[in-house]
Amino acid sequence: MTIKVRVTPRGQTLTLEQNRITVKRLIAILGLSIESAVVVRGEEPLLETDEIREGEEVTVVLVASGG
Repeated sequence: MTIKVRVTPRGQTLTLEQNRITVKRLIAILGLSIESAVVVRGEEPLLETDEIREGEEVTVVLVASGG
């Protein structure tokens, strides 16, 4: 099975051939840092230790901070 990942605001949609993956690992695969993105399933933000399972769809929202 696969996991569907949408990355905004880039407009990318990726399909991962994974049965399950942690949010932290997904962020690493995308080449991002955990501080630069929020992963959302439905309308629920996920923690870096949460698992995403086969058949699920998540959205990775890129965030920016300034000082």
